[in-house]
Amino acid sequence: MKRIPVTILTGFLGAGKTTLLNQIIAENPAKKLVVIENEFGEIGVDKALVVGLDAKIFELSNGCICCNLNEDLLKVLSQLIENEETIDHLIIETTGMADPGPVALNFITDEQVQQYFNLNAIVTLVDAQFVEQQLEQQDEAVKQIALADIILINKIDKVEQYQLDVVKNIVAKINDQANVYHTAFGKVNEINLLNINAFDASEVLKSSLVKAKKNFSTGQFTLANQSVHNSSYLLSKPKHQTVHSHSFSFTAPVDFMRFEMWVNMMLNINPDSIYRMKGILNVADFDKKLIFQSVYNQHVAVSGGDWADGELRESSLVIIGKNLNRDMLASGLHQVMVN
Repeated sequence: MKRIPVTILTGFLGAGKTTLLNQIIAENPAKKLVVIENEFGEIGVDKALVVGLDAKIFELSNGCICCNLNEDLLKVLSQLIENEETIDHLIIETTGMADPGPVALNFITDEQVQQYFNLNAIVTLVDAQFVEQQLEQQDEAVKQIALADIILINKIDKVEQYQLDVVKNIVAKINDQANVYHTAFGKVNEINLLNINAFDASEVLKSSLVKAKKNFSTGQFTLANQSVHNSSYLLSKPKHQTVHSHSFSFTAPVDFMRFEMWVNMMLNINPDSIYRMKGILNVADFDKKLIFQSVYNQHVAVSGGDWADGELRESSLVIIGKNLNRDMLASGLHQVMVN
């Protein structure tokens, strides 16, 4: 049975999610799209446009699906399955005030949901004009960027180049693993947002984290290069600077039982601080690559295929979170290596 791909579209109030959604619908007239919309205080999808393009829209108007995968959302998902209609893609547009993590979490770890749905990507829109203020005032805006696979810096037509450079720098400090694109009016030409497959093992293998340049090494442990520098335009020290992406690469094989114990300990100690982890593990006594991913306190590991002949068996891991001590993370990873 072919699973239905799911794209979570998020971004703070006014970032341009609805405009982008209308663009996606207009550009895919041959696809059978289903939209779950959950917005407060913003204009919804143009119903005439949706109907005209033979898409279905479900509005969850009372309550935020991003707090829990609540009964309303489950009912919609169940209805889609029971109707046995051909569906090419499901798009969930979250409220601008929402943390998308709990929604993504259920598509990653809930076995019943996974039988029918496959998470394509978390796409986050960033308002180039107002993102600095939003990040200062709302933790949810930080999490939207931190959890993203694709970040669209929107409304670039309304800012000067130096302002765009500042926004790019801020976004990269929070999440330097996401692919970032610049847009105006939600128009994206470079990629097909419905075909990202960011959570597939093959895409993780091809992601930038495994190609990270290295500039410091101690024995078998290597710290990935920090490519982002402080901008001369950043004169203050906003609180969102406490959210960072930490990348690690090392060749020593991993004892997976110790690794899992360490991950569980980290997630229990820092339940609100670690937003996302993903990477490739070189596991001792296991002849395949292991793809590891987590969102908040839930994680999964799946086979990523064989190591090629002559290929360096190397683990690469990225950890995105708030107030994380890099030295402590490095020390913990040292403890799970097989010497």
